Parts: sequence; C-alpha cells; structure tokens
Amino acid sequence: MEVSLLNNDELLIMNKKMASIYHLSFTIHNLTWIFCQELGIGVSV
Repeated sequence: MEVSLLNNDELLIMNKKMASIYHLSFTIHNLTWIFCQELGIGVSV
C-alpha cells in the first residue's frame, strides 16, 4: 500500500513539474511574440 502511494505521489510531482515547465515555455513564447510585434518583426510559428 505504501509503495502504491509513493508511486502516486511521484506521478503527481512529475505532472506538476511538466505542467510548470510547459506553462513557463508557453509564457516565454508569448512574451517573445509580443516583444517582436512591438519591434515590428514578423514571427511565424
């Protein structure tokens, strides 16, 4: 029982890490796009 709980916790931590990394990259992508728009540089993604 303890092992399964540990595995669930590890999965939860992994999901949180992946979600935060995805959110961070998404935010950086948006900021870069806005910055390029301000400079008048076209960015095709």
